[in-house]
Amino acid sequence: MGSTIVEKILTARSNKTSVTAGDVVIASVDFAMIHDARAANAFTMVEKLGAVELPLARRTALVLDHYSPPPHAEAANTHRAMRAFADRYGATVFAVGEGISHQVLPEGGHFTCGDVVVGTDTHSTTYGAFNAFGTGVEGTDLSCVMMTGKLWFRVPETIHVELSGQLQSGVWAKDVTLTMLKKLGAEGANYKAIEYTGSAVAAMEMDDRMTLSNHAAELGAKAALLEADEKTFM
Repeated sequence: MGSTIVEKILTARSNKTSVTAGDVVIASVDFAMIHDARAANAFTMVEKLGAVELPLARRTALVLDHYSPPPHAEAANTHRAMRAFADRYGATVFAVGEGISHQVLPEGGHFTCGDVVVGTDTHSTTYGAFNAFGTGVEGTDLSCVMMTGKLWFRVPETIHVELSGQLQSGVWAKDVTLTMLKKLGAEGANYKAIEYTGSAVAAMEMDDRMTLSNHAAELGAKAALLEADEKTFM
């Protein structure tokens, strides 16, 4: 039996010959994202651990999107701290109004197929639309990622979903998730990877594919990955 997409990615990024569901691996992270609602605990942990060098900070995006614009002084101070952090360590900043994290990362070309991308948001599963292993982690995890460039994962089991045909008029990618919720329940895919394939997926444009991967978080999924094709690289 062949490997799943997530098994192939985590095999490559952990320099293993092969990995299977249930294995625990330490994998290299290709890109990271911290949004403003989780930045404070990431920075606190960096300070607590006494980190001087943050090698992956230059491959980390700081996105000011949850407090846009900042509704109170605490949020404004967080934005100020994020800009100062970026100046010090070379991270990329997406300012208020530039877009939300799950849009600006792929639009900016910050990762590609087969990459491991982590972000401080459960909807970081969105990056699976581009054939990457995208998943959400806490700010404290991100501090360690910036310090080491690595993070541990338990290789998730995969739920294979084949969508045949194509979406009819008035039916959207979100409706697929609602159907999945009906079948599996709100926690039916806890720590699982969903692998979407089939002619209906191939017919989707990238915005629908991103919605499909994004909403997998509502099922509790660790990741939601799609196969790469010509549209992925457009």
